[in-house]
Order: sequence, then C-alpha cells, then structure tokens
Amino acid sequence: MFATDGNQLFVGGDSTYVNNQQQGFARFQAAPALTNPRKPAVPAAVSVTNGTVSVSWQATTDDDADLVYRLYRDGGSTPIYTSPVVTSTL
Repeated sequence: MFATDGNQLFVGGDSTYVNNQQQGFARFQAAPALTNPRKPAVPAAVSVTNGTVSVSWQATTDDDADLVYRLYRDGGSTPIYTSPVVTSTL
C-alpha cells in the first residue's frame, strides 16, 4: 500500500527491513533542500544612544523552513541574537 500527503511517501506491507530497521510500515520524507539561501544585503547599524546600537537587515529567502538569522559581534563564535524565520505557505 502506498499513500502520500504531497511531502512524504507512506508505504505499508510485508517489508521486513527498511534502512536496516525492522519495519512493516515506512515513511519517506521529501529530499532536503539542495540550494543555499540567498545572500542577504549588508546589515545597517545605527547608534541610537550612547553605548547602544540598533542593527537591521533586509529579509532573505530560502526553500528550507528552518532558516535562522544569527547576529555575531566582532567575528565571535557565539551569536548575540538569534531569530528563527517564520514562514508561511499560500
């Protein structure tokens, strides 16, 4: 038996092993995204008050629902701000 929801393939039957695991039912997800996100424009930083900086940037697009913006200071390895991108489908 085969079924799909448009993004995944569901297979049920007498299969004994799928991906080296014992199965009677298997679910195959769509292939991962093979393209990189578009490169965003250079962020803009403006000093609002003494010791405070406001950073803004133009949104970019990607075909992956897990796009995350991370803001780093001075080339550091730990982000000072992280924001997941909320996507919607029409």
